[in-house]
Amino acid sequence: MLTVSLLVCAMMALTQANDDKILKGTATEAGPVSQRAPPNCPAGWQPLGDRCIYYETTAMTWALAETNCMKLGGHLASIHSQEEHSFIQTLNAGVVWIGGSACLQAGAWTWSDGTPMNFRSWCSTKPDDVLAACCMQMTAAADQCWDDLPCPASHKSVCAMTF
Repeated sequence: MLTVSLLVCAMMALTQANDDKILKGTATEAGPVSQRAPPNCPAGWQPLGDRCIYYETTAMTWALAETNCMKLGGHLASIHSQEEHSFIQTLNAGVVWIGGSACLQAGAWTWSDGTPMNFRSWCSTKPDDVLAACCMQMTAAADQCWDDLPCPASHKSVCAMTF
């Protein structure tokens, strides 16, 4: 019984100390993910949420662009929100490869980084869902929507790495 009383007293003292910190504004608490400090991105990369984004200006095929992104520590960019889509639009001075592909099965679009495809911004008549055009690019049109193109085409690309 004495042990229980001591534990209760200790808990009350700790609770009181934390309440004092809250009243003084010195308490620390982990904030939501959206309030985390941006990652320290490597030189040339730009922070976006918990990721870093890199705009590759050298034109290459989709496969070479993915390999290049992997050598840099990431993948071709996956896009999961309008915010991410808009940010990548600001980097895009033309057509760019992003990380979507459906080369294993026509119409089965996946991101090269393995994340779920939970956001879409296809152009109005796309995708064509043919294996000949199974790599994803963001167009240079005003709406900068997504289009499926043959993978051997050469374009600039956008890489992303997660921290």
